[in-house]
Amino acid sequence: MAKRGTIKNRGAIFPTLSPYVLNHKVPQLISAAGIGKHITFHCFRHTLAMRLLDKGVDIPTIVFLLCHKFLGSSLSYLHCTRDHLEEVIAKLEK
Repeated sequence: MAKRGTIKNRGAIFPTLSPYVLNHKVPQLISAAGIGKHITFHCFRHTLAMRLLDKGVDIPTIVFLLCHKFLGSSLSYLHCTRDHLEEVIAKLEK
């Protein structure tokens, strides 16, 4: 397994996302999609964390992928979804 931060230290995580793309093109795409909410790059990190959690990825792996040093930093990105709560309750009923 790679050491924490080694991916980040090799350079840009998204090398094709230049400041121009992030500041001009991404907002254009968001607008074209009809999304009225203000979206930042930080929102993409939140979405990644939640999608990984929904797919059953364990929290330590999510923490590693978000390059956080502390578990608490990543926990602020993670929220229980209704589907997840229903799955947990179903397990208790078995």
